[in-house]
Amino acid sequence: MTIVAEVKDSTFITRLIVKDFESSAFVKHADGRSLYNNAIVNIFARLNTAGRALTEQEITLAWLKTGWREVNNEESKTKDCADELEELLTELNDNEENAGKQMSIDNLVNILSLFWIIVERSGDNRSELVLNKNDLVNGDIMKNIGKSTFKFWPIIKEVILDCNETFEHRSLNECFDRSTNAFYIICGWKFIAAISSQLNEGRVRDTEGFFYTQINTVFDMFIDKWFFSTQLSDTWSNQNNYPNYVSKLCKLHKIIVSCHDPHKSINSLSGELDAILSELQPSAVLKINNSRAYNRHEVSAYRNILWLWNRLTRDRWSEVQKPMKRKSAAPRLEVDHAIPVDIWEEKVENAYPISASRDSTGNEIFFNINGIRYTRSSLISEINVLGNCSLLLRSHNRSKGKEPFGVFLKDVYNNSEQIEKVKNALLLNDTFLSPLEVPIEQILIEINKRTEKIKSELIDYFNQKEKNRQDVG
Repeated sequence: MTIVAEVKDSTFITRLIVKDFESSAFVKHADGRSLYNNAIVNIFARLNTAGRALTEQEITLAWLKTGWREVNNEESKTKDCADELEELLTELNDNEENAGKQMSIDNLVNILSLFWIIVERSGDNRSELVLNKNDLVNGDIMKNIGKSTFKFWPIIKEVILDCNETFEHRSLNECFDRSTNAFYIICGWKFIAAISSQLNEGRVRDTEGFFYTQINTVFDMFIDKWFFSTQLSDTWSNQNNYPNYVSKLCKLHKIIVSCHDPHKSINSLSGELDAILSELQPSAVLKINNSRAYNRHEVSAYRNILWLWNRLTRDRWSEVQKPMKRKSAAPRLEVDHAIPVDIWEEKVENAYPISASRDSTGNEIFFNINGIRYTRSSLISEINVLGNCSLLLRSHNRSKGKEPFGVFLKDVYNNSEQIEKVKNALLLNDTFLSPLEVPIEQILIEINKRTEKIKSELIDYFNQKEKNRQDVG
């Protein structure tokens, strides 16, 4: 074992004499060739990793490198697969304050697999649209992916970096840092667009960069609605949805590679994105309409839709991006009640005391306010509806005390003109800023009005194709 130890410590194995397939025991198995190839890769990789058992990821990469190497050897200019993948990962994860998508080698392999599926498969057979664990350690499949990756490497690298840069520029990591499936699909679409760009290069004489400009415009209009729509629709909870989108991409690729008219290509590419959003729009709108928190701990569920709402007008974004803080306190981005919970609960207790809230049978008593029936418990929960909440960058959670929002704003700004700007931007009025003397009936009216306004703006954003965020160019 001394010799083996020395080999493991100081030698990288590049050649090993093994029994050929026909003479091996693998020949008796139906899938013997695949098992034989996997065994060889495993031997080399285990020798070169000090003999330990390989993870599935390591086997996948070993085969990927093998396929890459076979094509690489035929090229005059060679590129090392491991170096290229490592370099790409470094570029992807080297973003300012983790603003982009943090990627692992597994994420990268999944994207490379998706690109290969788009190119090689028709999209009709669902079982072929997602690689399972066995596929990822299957030598034949992963070698082919390695070959395809080498062939398209310049496009692949540019596409993935471009998608990550757009994700970072639009600050989508603040809401979707774990939405890997949504990210894979946009990479797939961009990959097809890049292939189309190559096919149509030089076909448009009137405007330099016409195709590139049109595609980026379409993509920028799509990406935000795509991430928000899939989240609101709970798209990825259904395991069938990811392969369904892969199928769409496979079929789109087949259309694009047979099209040599840039205008038709752009129409096909943009049309696919329009169709995807149209399918998601009803469920996204339904989720917005049904958004409802019943206690102060549930209002965090409003975070992402308020994050988007903050960015739908320039005036609002101009105000909410400014930290609201006292002295040196560090601001945090959190959902905050305009009218504090404690103030509301005190008002409800004064008007409808808990001691008189139930009948002789123990059931809660109903009462009428503004034509709506409430119990004391349901009235208490009204303070947590969307219209009483905002997503603010501020130094502490006011809703946990009895300080009116107006007092907080005066302390932060001490400027009536600035306070008016904040009120107008957030669709607030004096009821929200100074609620102590306002009757319950009026507070409920104002909260419901603001709820409807917020939801209306959000729904309008998803209903209008050209509607875009105002915080990015």
